[in-house]
Amino acid sequence: MYNKRICILLVTTFIILLAGFTAISAADVNDTSVDTSSLSSTTQVDKSPVLTTVADNDNNIKTDRDDAIKTQLKTTKKVDTESYVTTKDSTKTKNTNKTIKTENPTITVTDGNYGKYFDDDGTRNINPNTTVILNGAFYNKTFIIDQEFITLTGNNATLHNGHIYVTDMASNSTISNLVINSTGMENVINNEAWDITIKNNKITLTNSEGITEGITNNGDNVLIVNNTVDVYGPAKDIDWTGGPREGLALTFAIFNDGGNNVIIENNTARSGRSKDGEDNPFGTIDGIELKSGNNVTVSNNYIEVSGARFVYGLNALSEVYNVVLSNNTINVTSERYIAGIQIGNSARNCSILDNKIYGVCYNTTIFTQDNEALAFGIITTSMGGSESRNMTVAGNIMNLNATIVYGMEIYTTYDTIIDKNLVNAIGNYSMGMSLAHSPNSIVTNNVFNTTGNSNIPINPIVEEIAPANTGIQIQQNSTNAYIANNIVITTDAGNNAKAVNIETTNNVAIINNTLFANGKTGDDAVNASSNLINITVNDNHGPITKYDAMVILNIPKTISTGSTLNLNFTVKDKETEKLINGKAIVKINGVTLKDDDGEIIKLNVVNGIANLSYILKGYSAKEAKVTIVFANSTYNRAESTGMLNITKTNVKLESKDMTVYTGETITINQTLFDSNNNPIYGNTTVAVKINGVTVKNTKIVNGNLLVNITVPSIKAGKNVLTIILGENNRYNSVSVNSTLTVLKQDPVIKIEKITAKPGEYVTLKATIVSNVTKTPVTSGNYVFKINGMTVNNTDEYTFEQVTVQNITNGIATLSTYMDISANDGVYNVTVVYSGNNHINSGRSTESCLIIKA
Repeated sequence: MYNKRICILLVTTFIILLAGFTAISAADVNDTSVDTSSLSSTTQVDKSPVLTTVADNDNNIKTDRDDAIKTQLKTTKKVDTESYVTTKDSTKTKNTNKTIKTENPTITVTDGNYGKYFDDDGTRNINPNTTVILNGAFYNKTFIIDQEFITLTGNNATLHNGHIYVTDMASNSTISNLVINSTGMENVINNEAWDITIKNNKITLTNSEGITEGITNNGDNVLIVNNTVDVYGPAKDIDWTGGPREGLALTFAIFNDGGNNVIIENNTARSGRSKDGEDNPFGTIDGIELKSGNNVTVSNNYIEVSGARFVYGLNALSEVYNVVLSNNTINVTSERYIAGIQIGNSARNCSILDNKIYGVCYNTTIFTQDNEALAFGIITTSMGGSESRNMTVAGNIMNLNATIVYGMEIYTTYDTIIDKNLVNAIGNYSMGMSLAHSPNSIVTNNVFNTTGNSNIPINPIVEEIAPANTGIQIQQNSTNAYIANNIVITTDAGNNAKAVNIETTNNVAIINNTLFANGKTGDDAVNASSNLINITVNDNHGPITKYDAMVILNIPKTISTGSTLNLNFTVKDKETEKLINGKAIVKINGVTLKDDDGEIIKLNVVNGIANLSYILKGYSAKEAKVTIVFANSTYNRAESTGMLNITKTNVKLESKDMTVYTGETITINQTLFDSNNNPIYGNTTVAVKINGVTVKNTKIVNGNLLVNITVPSIKAGKNVLTIILGENNRYNSVSVNSTLTVLKQDPVIKIEKITAKPGEYVTLKATIVSNVTKTPVTSGNYVFKINGMTVNNTDEYTFEQVTVQNITNGIATLSTYMDISANDGVYNVTVVYSGNNHINSGRSTESCLIIKA
């Protein structure tokens, strides 16, 4: 592959040089051509689109990605996969003189038109900076990406037996949103380019033999994020004799093969043996594998591995530098050997932080004379290579169950910090952690709980650190070890437990640890072989002996919601009944009580007595469980529970009389309180009625009744406004009446001007509205008069008198014939309105009728 890359690079360089000479000769033909007059004959002119760049003081091009990836490598936050990050790798030549392309075409590819855009040699009819959308189902298709800035993404796309190959010519490309189910292939996505993002893909690969890798990366500056990768392959022995696969298993979910500046984050990586896969006695399967590489972050992944006799959740061997393995959840199961995380072989400046590792390993196979089953949480090692240096192992949680358990094995590792880890180990022989050939180790603030039974015989194993029921094992030139402020609890049914054991190493300090080993505590739980130099064992102590307490709770039987709950309780020594002091919390239905600022209420128990007054805001009317939890430094946790019957309470709703006009909008705004003067809690339904007719349904939110109501057309005088609060699981229903006094309004009459001829049939028209709310009058009688004489409503064709109609929506009309003998002039028109239940009577006269022959 390396020779192939060199050939491609030479050919590509030659073509680019020719293109450069052509560009120079054509520079004066068109004013819009690139000015290359100042370029040397070896300058490459790249017209590919790039991000905006900033030149540094060394005249190199520095992009936003330089800083972004360095920052990202220090964080466990979710990767922003929409942002590209570009760094400069001193070991590889990359062109940085790029110009922004304005084109960004989109191509949709289906199984039917695949041949138009892809073949066995790469892309066809696809230019750089193109979005390629795969749509629908594809069968037995390989997509070779050989252009820069290509986005290959899926739109409900499923690749059946598909393969993605990103060549080293396809930098700054993205592979996303694809579902790929394949068999018989070495890998599903294989990347050899720089600045690549592989995200949001769902990959399944199944092989019975051969290399089986879900995602394989060889490129630098690569993001592998938010993918789901399921790989099922062979469990074959690792080849240690040489060749390209020396020291590597055949089956990985995700494999970073030498890529630098790589982030592998938020993926689900599952790997196991396929149904028909090879199964060798030393067959090995890994979840995520790192082979060499600098600045690699593996974080927030879920990793699950099983199916082989040797399984590794996260394996990082062969010269890895500045690697961060953080916040991963790892599940490993097998019948011979498991390791949650392994890192080493000249590893430098690496961190293993805040991972959760779960492992189970028991041998139930036919290999009855086999080496015994082993489980390791975290291993730093040399595996025959040179030592590793500057490792930090902190904040990890390991729960391991196997015949033989090693929580952490620090082997041939210099300058290591081991801090705030938790190891729970159960087996016949369980060791919390061990140091071998590992000088300058600082082990602080860890908790090691190990349980074993050396009475049960085990088969021999080939391990330099012999199995034992020991909390911390220090051996073989692990000088300058500092062990402080740890908690080590180790037990052995065979009574061979040691909290700390020191062998064949000098300059070790065991200071201020909590140590317990089968009855031995403190300094007595430390064992050191003879003839050792500078072994300091000081101020270690045993676990504090705690006594049992009892809590006596006094609690009322019944209380209404919103009332103040008064609790008092007494705490005594369970054996002597002596009153004791301490702290207590109170829970109602399992929820710890907090104050108005959201802080947990912690009660001081003084001379065995404590009291609590607490308002039951928002509690439903039902039986509730009240629990007191007590503890102090010398007593075990104690609690007492009582049952409290919470009943409904009443709501205070005031009656407020109002004086209004019909059609007026009024606002009801009240803060409602329960009978204990607490604002009512939660949502309560409300109905508003006037004279028994519902005019509004609404809800009270946290005690605030706010509702706007438009007064309907009701009679003037005294009316009844009713507000009804519905019953719920906290409050009783309540109904309150108020007097709604409705005042009559005066009519405002406006008569429309009209011009008519003598004898002409015309329609007189007037609008009538209320004077306060300006709403149209909807009922009542009226008459029209001309110069004081009442005018009859006359049918145009029969000339018969028609009964005057009631006013409709504020409009009053009358149709009649003008007097045939009327003289020209201006006449007065009068409208007399009779009034109704909410509008007074009234009249208006206007000189608005013009007679003109």
